[in-house]
Amino acid sequence: MKKIYTVCGEISTKELGCTLLHEHLVATDWNVRMGIPGWLDFEAVCREVGEKLRVISQQYGIHTIGDLSTWGLGRDVNIMRRISEISGVHVFCATGFYADDKPFFRGASDETMLEYLMGEIHDGIQGTGIRPAVIKCATTEKGVTPHNERQLWACAKAQMASGLPLFTHTYPHNESGLKQQDVFEKAGVDLRHVVIGHCGDSNEIEYLEKILKRGSYIGLDRFGQDKHNTFENRMAVLIELLKRGYIRQIIISHDHICYENNDKYDRKARVEMEDETIDLRYIHRFVIPRLKEAGFSDRDVEQLLVENPKDIFEK
Repeated sequence: MKKIYTVCGEISTKELGCTLLHEHLVATDWNVRMGIPGWLDFEAVCREVGEKLRVISQQYGIHTIGDLSTWGLGRDVNIMRRISEISGVHVFCATGFYADDKPFFRGASDETMLEYLMGEIHDGIQGTGIRPAVIKCATTEKGVTPHNERQLWACAKAQMASGLPLFTHTYPHNESGLKQQDVFEKAGVDLRHVVIGHCGDSNEIEYLEKILKRGSYIGLDRFGQDKHNTFENRMAVLIELLKRGYIRQIIISHDHICYENNDKYDRKARVEMEDETIDLRYIHRFVIPRLKEAGFSDRDVEQLLVENPKDIFEK
């Protein structure tokens, strides 16, 4: 049993319980928030998201949420902490980069990027003392560009120095998950500490097996997002991989944004929508029943939602 950092302090891995490892609580642009006072009503948004999360947690026994927002994606650990306090749900956060289309570190050296990562890991984020539980990095449709490779390298070095698990965002249609593994492995990372994300957007079982055979976890982590792949396709991939024996290397989640503040007068607060296809309840409403229909047990579901998240942090 190990300790991990949440936005409200340390907990043991045993306390994680049912965990959605790849989600986003609030997405709001930092530049707009700084430039236009009052753009985001901090307490109102935290109350709205926190109360909805509290209800969902009570309904379905969700104990922990991983908010994998990074620099450039509107990460605010003060918001996360307040939502956690209101909801009673454990929330952990990430340090790291999105992808190379973000200009903030385009001219930075590998060493500079690593220094910023390790600063958050050791000293905390935004002057709060809140420390990340995971490291996050990304590649997009562009694949692994030279600049993006430097970001991956910095995250790899931070992983080895800290022992924190490494989560990724990928565009699986260019098989960038394998390219990410190449960079990490070359840097010296044990690939068992890596979760290659958004693999459920792909229907290519052979590609996913290549990732799994190298020891990494894969994230089938966009359930409910039909714009990237259909529910039927996602379930077919999940069930096939389970039948092939990979149950201990799969995480399931939604990559859901609970609240988006895109315009002060026309805000898109997804938590208020009753559309059950874009909600943190989706896995419990649709995925688990389909698994049961396919012959999988409560113990199998627990492996996916409880044991695998715990094991990622205990490796």
